[in-house]
Amino acid sequence: MKAARIIRIALLLVVIFGAGVLTGRWSASPPPLGTAHRPAAAASDVTQAAEDALRRLSWHVRLDSPQQDRLRVIVTGVAEEMVLHPRGSRERWQLFEAAVPRMRAELRSDQLADFDRYVELTTRRFERSVRLQPVPDP
Repeated sequence: MKAARIIRIALLLVVIFGAGVLTGRWSASPPPLGTAHRPAAAASDVTQAAEDALRRLSWHVRLDSPQQDRLRVIVTGVAEEMVLHPRGSRERWQLFEAAVPRMRAELRSDQLADFDRYVELTTRRFERSVRLQPVPDP
């Protein structure tokens, strides 16, 4: 085969591939509402998020092992519910606020001041993240 014929065949294959990609993008159905910018979270992601939150809480409040075990159940349950709502949403914040009294009940009296500072810090972090989020298009 001549080199010109090989190049022509290769170019035609590239054009056919490109046309297929573009056709697929134009004809694909849009994702369901509410999932366009939020991939489904895997169970390991929820577990990792809960462990990260528990690690931060342990650092601020200095939890012992039995407290960590009891709070892990609460934090994991809240994380599983939070996955259902978009980041920075009011629903996520309400879930956190509802969990605060349950977490507070697991702490000793000498840990409550540190816990209150942790809740205050988390509140400020949430408010800052909400302010920094782009406004969604109507």
